[in-house]
Amino acid sequence: MKAGNHRPEVRLKGIAAAPGVARGPAYPLMRGMAIVSCEKVADPEAEIRRLEAALAATRVQIATLRDDVARKLNESEASIFDAHLLVLEDVALIDDVSKEVRRSGFGVKGLMEAVQEGDVILVDGESGLIIINPTAETIEGYRDKEQAIRTRRDRVLAEVALPDVTTDGGAFDLQANIGDPAEMEDALAYCARGVGLYRTENLYLRLDGWPDEQVQYEEYAEAVKAAKGRPVTFRTLDLGGDKRLGDLADEANPFMGYRAVRLCLERPDVFRPQLRALIRAATHGPVQVMFPMISGVEELRRAKDIFRDVEAELAREGVRPSAPIRLGAMIEIPSAAAVADELAAEADFFSVGTNDLVQYLLAVDRGNQRVASLYDPCHPAVVRTLMVIFAAAQKRGIPAAVCGELGGDPLWAPLLIGLGVHELSMSPAALPEVRFVLRHSASAELRELAAKVVASADAAKTRALLQDFASAKLKLR
Repeated sequence: MKAGNHRPEVRLKGIAAAPGVARGPAYPLMRGMAIVSCEKVADPEAEIRRLEAALAATRVQIATLRDDVARKLNESEASIFDAHLLVLEDVALIDDVSKEVRRSGFGVKGLMEAVQEGDVILVDGESGLIIINPTAETIEGYRDKEQAIRTRRDRVLAEVALPDVTTDGGAFDLQANIGDPAEMEDALAYCARGVGLYRTENLYLRLDGWPDEQVQYEEYAEAVKAAKGRPVTFRTLDLGGDKRLGDLADEANPFMGYRAVRLCLERPDVFRPQLRALIRAATHGPVQVMFPMISGVEELRRAKDIFRDVEAELAREGVRPSAPIRLGAMIEIPSAAAVADELAAEADFFSVGTNDLVQYLLAVDRGNQRVASLYDPCHPAVVRTLMVIFAAAQKRGIPAAVCGELGGDPLWAPLLIGLGVHELSMSPAALPEVRFVLRHSASAELRELAAKVVASADAAKTRALLQDFASAKLKLR
């Protein structure tokens, strides 16, 4: 690809979403479809109502198309439309669009106005940078980066099936985050040792309704069977926030509202059928269950009591799991971190949801471009909070896992293991690189890295420490 035309290079900053670099010509879609322009409107609220009506109509169209494909082909082919429906149910995304309508401006600021047909666009997903008409020098610099990414990928894939041990024999456990039994194929292809997070709410969102016990049992049992004896950790229903069903009332602040375990404890008609389905699925292989959005000991005890009651009910019916089901607490609220020692006395394991934990600790909506730069996991408050959580787990002798995005980040994985985490769970595609970095590290190195980071009061210094460590292991410099 040649450098851009005579027009000057322009750089625009968005929110980093995924690693990698892509480059190609811009083709504004002008023919055969409506041209969407950014204009000020007289009545923003009327525009938002039009948006909501369009979303409702689109949901119906996609659901109809999905049913048609499932009928004519099969469920596997039709499942592609589930992702489309999930986007339409993304309340956080829709809320952001509504806010943009109110204040004007869309996407990466200035992108549509800056791009013309014939321009070359380079997208750096790792930094969130878009470069329009990159110069020859810029392209040459990124060519080296593109080759480094390909080389790195080849290197790490060569070791994907090797054991999860450090150079000095220290064991770690890498598992997969999934939300559908079909995703188990990728998890096993990348040699996940099990499932560290099964998002049970995905079934509800795909159906846009409340599945009964049997429907849930069939999906969960399929996942457990597909794991072939590997453990599957199911997160109980985590609706609310950015994952909502149509009959859940709108809230002014859904991320801190009626969601996750709070909803389940108030809705036994929803919670008990799910627990019955999970316990029945555990007759087919090892299962763990964890409760999301736990804020304190009382909530965890209530959830456990309901689980044990349902378990006893099923035992009277002759249903017994193949192995005891361990019950865990997800630590993703600052209050839970503050009472981690007490929670560790009640839980069989911890699983840290770093996405929400960082967001709540720093009071930053990471999807909001205006404050996204403040969403910084390297903030000393985040590191010190994680240290408190893991220390509480170690003191009580229970395993600690991380199932948020940080667990699948090769920069963060060494620090987390060095801080005392037993298990990291991530997107299946992230497994090879994280495994490579940890396999090429010694346990003493990881503890030394953790000690340096904990002693740092500077987010930039912490970031540099993590980058230097991972780069040395991947030989990127």
